[in-house]
Amino acid sequence: MKAKRLLSVILCILLNLTLLPMTTQAVSPRDLFKDESKQGGLTINWYSASRSYTPTTAVPSNSSRFAMQLDIAGFNTYVDYYVMVDNLSKEKTLEAYNNFDRSVYLGSETLSAGSLDADKWESADTSPQTSDVRDCYVWGEVSGYIKMPRTGFIVVNPSKKYNVDYVLSFFGMDIGRWGTSLAMNISNVVLGDTIHEKDEFIPFAFRVGKMQTDSNSSNEAFSLEIYTADVGPYGYALEESKALIPAECFYSKLSLQDMQRFFVFNPDDYTLTLDPVHKSFPVQEYEYGIISGDVNDYSVETATGFQPLQLGVNYVTPDSGTLVIRNKILKTWYISVGTANLDKPRNMAITRRTPTTCTLSWKVPLQIVPDDYKIKYDIYRRETGHNPKFVSTSTMAISNESAQVGSTTDLTFTDEGLKYDSNYEYFVKAAYPTGFSPPSDIVNTDTVAMEEIPSAPTDLKAVPVNQTTSKVDLKLSWSAPQPRKAYRGKGNSPYVPIKEYIIYQKITRRTWGVYFLDPQEIARTTDTSYIDRGFGLSDECEYYVQSVESTGNISYSSSPLEVSIQNLIDIAPKITPDTLMINNGDTVGLVVQYDDSYTGEMPGTWSVADSTIVSVEESNTDPITINPKHTIPGTIGAKVTGKKPGATTVTFTNTATGISGDCNVTVIPAFKIAPDPLTVYTGETGSLAVTFDAGYKGSRFGSWSVDDNTVASIDQNGVVTGKKAGTAIVTYASGLAPATSAGGNGSGVNIETASREKSAYDIVKTASVVVKPETFTVNFDPNGGSPKPESVTVRHDSAVARPVDPSMSDRQFLGWFTAPQGGLMEFGTVNLLANDKMVKKWDFTNDKVTEDMTLYAWWGLRAETSGGSSVHIPLPSWPYITGPDTINLLTVSDSVYQAYTFGGYPAPTYGISDTEPNTAGATFSGNTLTIPGGLGAGSYVVTLYATNSEGTRTKTITVNVSPAETLPTITGPDTINVLQGFDRIDQEYTFDGNSEPPTCSIPPELDPEKVTLTGNTLTILGDGLDEGTYTVTLTATNAAGTTTKTITVNVYPEITTDFVTEIEFFLSREDNRIDASGGAGGPYTFTLASGAMPAGLTLNPDGTITGTAATGVYDPVSVEISDCVGNSITTNMLAVRVTD
Repeated sequence: MKAKRLLSVILCILLNLTLLPMTTQAVSPRDLFKDESKQGGLTINWYSASRSYTPTTAVPSNSSRFAMQLDIAGFNTYVDYYVMVDNLSKEKTLEAYNNFDRSVYLGSETLSAGSLDADKWESADTSPQTSDVRDCYVWGEVSGYIKMPRTGFIVVNPSKKYNVDYVLSFFGMDIGRWGTSLAMNISNVVLGDTIHEKDEFIPFAFRVGKMQTDSNSSNEAFSLEIYTADVGPYGYALEESKALIPAECFYSKLSLQDMQRFFVFNPDDYTLTLDPVHKSFPVQEYEYGIISGDVNDYSVETATGFQPLQLGVNYVTPDSGTLVIRNKILKTWYISVGTANLDKPRNMAITRRTPTTCTLSWKVPLQIVPDDYKIKYDIYRRETGHNPKFVSTSTMAISNESAQVGSTTDLTFTDEGLKYDSNYEYFVKAAYPTGFSPPSDIVNTDTVAMEEIPSAPTDLKAVPVNQTTSKVDLKLSWSAPQPRKAYRGKGNSPYVPIKEYIIYQKITRRTWGVYFLDPQEIARTTDTSYIDRGFGLSDECEYYVQSVESTGNISYSSSPLEVSIQNLIDIAPKITPDTLMINNGDTVGLVVQYDDSYTGEMPGTWSVADSTIVSVEESNTDPITINPKHTIPGTIGAKVTGKKPGATTVTFTNTATGISGDCNVTVIPAFKIAPDPLTVYTGETGSLAVTFDAGYKGSRFGSWSVDDNTVASIDQNGVVTGKKAGTAIVTYASGLAPATSAGGNGSGVNIETASREKSAYDIVKTASVVVKPETFTVNFDPNGGSPKPESVTVRHDSAVARPVDPSMSDRQFLGWFTAPQGGLMEFGTVNLLANDKMVKKWDFTNDKVTEDMTLYAWWGLRAETSGGSSVHIPLPSWPYITGPDTINLLTVSDSVYQAYTFGGYPAPTYGISDTEPNTAGATFSGNTLTIPGGLGAGSYVVTLYATNSEGTRTKTITVNVSPAETLPTITGPDTINVLQGFDRIDQEYTFDGNSEPPTCSIPPELDPEKVTLTGNTLTILGDGLDEGTYTVTLTATNAAGTTTKTITVNVYPEITTDFVTEIEFFLSREDNRIDASGGAGGPYTFTLASGAMPAGLTLNPDGTITGTAATGVYDPVSVEISDCVGNSITTNMLAVRVTD
């Protein structure tokens, strides 16, 4: 009976917790949960497992009457039901009965103590079917809780009569089972070896069922007694100590405070789980979370904010507060399970920010922890948006929540992988043995300067250049920042160089074309200037520039430069001429002019990009008043003087506006010195001549000097005298007349280098003088012969006398040569190869001596004949093979024949080596090597040999066979469609298989400077290109032939629309539309490029505007209009006007 009650209590709790909201309608939550847990009130729910019929309480002709009396530990009830049994499906019915199917509910009965006795029993034989045994398959269940009256074991003693099944569960452990012998005669069952404490609540569930009605007149009943028993000396339950658990210890539901015991809370990691022993507890009806404020059980008068957590999951970041359990419906009632009121880390700060990292530091919280405990800190980050110090090219999506990015036990942390142009906020939480602290103060990266980035460019300026009647280019320039010092001396250099600059552009007004509202990167350059092309004269834009280091780090943005093209044109100074070519030494004047509409201040400063090429000197004129009505205006000008050959830029900058104008200056040489170098001999002279450029206008006076007067001297006429062997550098300085020289530089000529103060406008050029000795020594080496001739001294460039020929027994003297004898000799030529040196047989009549040298005797063999005369033959020599080492073929080639030359003495035998690979399958005949046709692509080898008595020489020939070439291909569009007035088109084409650079040909009506092919890019400049159709031909060539591709360039008239300043929508007009004309014609497509139509109005793709809206003027929109071939324009921002 006790087990039945326990099971009933468990099931009742599950039911009652679900029905808590309905309970609170009659009883206030405060009263309900501040009272003790409810005793008694056990209810059994009855279900039918019979299937294939519809249960009813009516009494049909074929039915069973179910009746049973229950007594669970003194709680009694009686139930009496009619159950239809027609069309019974045994299989489905047994399945429902054994699986406790609750889908057919019969009703419920309350179990009450002492309210029923056996006299109220009604036996089955009083039913209409007095003698039948009928199938009924009815079962019921009850659950609840037992409050232990003392410490000990639980012992159950179930008993039943006749056809009664039961299952009893304590803590999820079943005793008994439907239809088994175990369920027949169980008594005094000790539930496990668990010792339960006094006042512990133990959940139980009890199920009881009948498969058949019984015609026997005996009562059908079930009783369950539940006892406690003391623990014996060996850990067993003492039979003599059993005591029946009284009815007041049975509960149908528990208060929140009593239910707290069914949860297990771990304060170390703030984990809440269900006690695995109490499996029947309805944990799903409760939620776990944290609230701030001071919380007591069942009271939330001072509590605020519930943050839900997860059962069974470590919650590693709770805020300071109280951890609680609450019913999901009665949300104002809590069970407190722990607190997290811990101190937060102090003095949170950002100590360093780099493009990709952020270093944080903090101090320990004021929290008492064990001495040997190291606090763990969790670091959280949230991206808060774009750093305004960098250029923003688009709207940035940011996170609304902070995420953990790391943990450490140190008091500092470096977060990595950051975006250089984003801002972030951080906070830290401390983890203690008892939980987590509240977050530290939040710190933001925008409060500290970024390190390890270069300085931003400064002095950003824009100047209009290349202006036409409708378009203009902008030349941007800026000042380079100073390189920063490397962080902590990393690398080989103490400074980090600037690698390039990024230019961003934001168009705020555009005459034509699509443009973006956000800044866009338009170029990268290593220079400190950039030309942005193709602006309309009414365009407006902004520019930003950033520096990029060799490390890849990017600087903050430069200050923005707002540009109005028209204003620049009006206020920009223009230098006349804007292109200048002068000789070095010449001086030419430049004049600054302004547009007639410019009325501002005009003075400014002059500068030059490379002051070593030209110098610039201000040269203004004041106004000249002829009479009160006539005044000649003054001029702003400068004098430019060439200093050395080269190209540079002269700039005038208006000091009031900061706008500048440029003049490109090229300096060409004023004169040349010839010959360079000059060769002279000691004691002799040579001459250097100075030739001035025909256009040179400067002084043609000059003077000579020499850097080493011990080697050579030079006079003012350019006559050089050699003094000793060596090399000297002579200099000619053209400029002002020299000062009087007192002595010269020791060269013996009157030059003023030592005493003259050099003019800034001197033009200086140098030449080399090589001094050689006046005489040379010629030595003779008889090479074993005799006599040995004496060495002789010969004047330079003179012939040497032939000495007496030496002699040697059995050898024939062959002559004097410039290198020792040996190796290959070819008597039919002048140049011989001996000992790997180029040699020459000396011609004592015609050859001249130009250096110290040795001549060597060469000898041949002497062979006697039978007639007493002799012949002369060469000395034995190694064989040699001459001819190419590599033969290149195509797979389609026929057989190839290659001749080789073989020599040596005695004459060698030769051919293809049979000891080396011949993968080419070559053959050899005479002196010709034959490579057969039909070889596949790849590399092959064949080795030739030549051998005589002196040795053997081999030569390996590599045969490279390449795939036969096919005609090259050209891939890219056949048609280019543009609108008249376009800036430029850069169309990429792909050239495959060409062995030569591709070319481009154009019709005569096109300017060749406006249509060019650079690499793979076809560029067409639109300025001045009339409406019409043009053809451009691309050509690619290789060994297989030539491929051409004809491109049709259609230049259509500009697309125009009838709306110029605003779009009008008439409520009274049925057809409101935007009309367009021009381009390649319609149908035209209309889409919104920016902005939004007024609420209620829609711009359709065909240009019609439909819908309705209130009258008025609405925010402007920009419309993209495309013609039938894809040409498009984007209008300016047009207001939308709705009228009647």
